[in-house]
Amino acid sequence: MHLRVEGIEFSYNSVKVLKGIEFEIKRGELVSILGTNGAGKTTLLKTINLILRPSKGVVYLDGKRLDRMSGKEIAKRMGYVPQYSQKTPIKVFDAVLLGRKPYIKWEVSGEDIKRTEEVLKLLGLEKLAMRNLDQLSGGEFQKVMIARAIAQDPEILLLDEPMANLDLKNQMEVAELIRTITERKGISTIVVMHDLNLALRVSHRFILMKGGKVFRAGGPEIITEDVIKMVYGIDAIIEKIPGLNIKVVIPINGVKTWKNS
Repeated sequence: MHLRVEGIEFSYNSVKVLKGIEFEIKRGELVSILGTNGAGKTTLLKTINLILRPSKGVVYLDGKRLDRMSGKEIAKRMGYVPQYSQKTPIKVFDAVLLGRKPYIKWEVSGEDIKRTEEVLKLLGLEKLAMRNLDQLSGGEFQKVMIARAIAQDPEILLLDEPMANLDLKNQMEVAELIRTITERKGISTIVVMHDLNLALRVSHRFILMKGGKVFRAGGPEIITEDVIKMVYGIDAIIEKIPGLNIKVVIPINGVKTWKNS
C-alpha cells in the first residue's frame, strides 16, 4: 500500500489554507503531522479522504486517484477519527459494529459480528462491549472511536488529535496502541498531533507544517532546535534520554523570567 499526496491546495472562501502539499507514506508507517494552530493540519487530514475537496491536486492510493473512487470504496480503504465525537447512548459493541457499514449489504453478517469481536479484543475493550458510550471515560471513549475505524479494515488510518484532552496515562496508552496497530496490521497511519515529545516517542516519520505548506518532512533527524524555532517561534533544547534512544524537546522560553520572579 502506498499513499501519495500531490500538489494539494484548499481554500476557505478566498483564504488559501493549503498550498501545494506533497508527500508520500508507505505501508506500516506512523506519520505525525505537526505545526502551530492554524497551520492547516486538520484541513489536510480532511482533504486526504475527500471530506473536503481540494481545489487543486490529487491523492493517490496505490497509483489510483481517490477522487475517482466511490464513497463506499474510500470508506473501506480509509478509516477516519475526527478530533471531536459525540458520546451517544449506544452500546460500545454497536458503535464499533458501525465501522462495518461499508461492507453491510442487507443485514449484519456473522463475519461483521466476528470482526467486531476481534477488534474489541485487540484494543482490550471486551469488558466494555455492553456499556453505553456516554458512560465511558475519555480514554475509553477514544479507544472505541479508534476501534470503529479499525473495524473498517482500512489501509489508511487518519486520526485528528486522538490524544487531546486525555490524561498522561491515557495519552501514552492510546499513542502506543496506535503504533502497535500500525505495525501489526501493516497499515499506514497519519496522526495530527500537538505534543512534540509524544510524537517523537511513537512516530516513524514527521510532516511539519507552516503557513499551509510542508516546511519539513522526514524522520526524527528533522526535529532540530533550529526547526522548532522556525516553526513554533520558540527556543528549545533537544536531549536524548539515556538508554531509551528517545529525543525530548525542552522549551526554554521564559525560563530566566520564571527564575527571577
